[in-house]
Amino acid sequence: RDEVGFPAGSWFGKKVIAATLDANGVAQNVMCDGGANEMPLGVPVSCDAAPQVFLGRSAPNNVGSVNTTLTLLRRLTLYGLLDFKLGVFHGDNDTVVRCYLFLTCRANYYPQEYDPRYMAEIQSNLAVTSSVVENASFAKLREISLSYTLPETWARKLGATSGNLSVSARNLHTWTHWGSLDPETVW
Repeated sequence: RDEVGFPAGSWFGKKVIAATLDANGVAQNVMCDGGANEMPLGVPVSCDAAPQVFLGRSAPNNVGSVNTTLTLLRRLTLYGLLDFKLGVFHGDNDTVVRCYLFLTCRANYYPQEYDPRYMAEIQSNLAVTSSVVENASFAKLREISLSYTLPETWARKLGATSGNLSVSARNLHTWTHWGSLDPETVW
């Protein structure tokens, strides 16, 4: 939502800051963040009475790319492209569908293995979803290519004035803390 004093289109939601699990893995003593406007940030209040708090910005605050070209022996060219987006948060729709709607994620079956705060959110029937708004900052190795410029005599034999042979690969690696499939997918 848009709110004065925050980046446009920011994520807001209730955030569990304390909870315990009973012997069956059911969240108990669930408390949410009281918010900065009504109370000091982090003061626990009942989740029913808790305000929605800022969870992160939906648009990156830093975007960029770096590329380089290296030519060896005048005929062999190596190219690489790395790009990045930093300071962006996304909703993880995969987790919402699996854990909140279809109840098929591991946490639904083995709740004792997870943080009680996370389990309280999953068991909230989508009333609290801050755990699915995650840092989606990333850097990606977008492309690497290797090109060989054919000698002009070879190109002429093919009826051309010049020619290149290239091999390239795209989206080779992503560096991120995003827990789902791809930090560039949003819902």
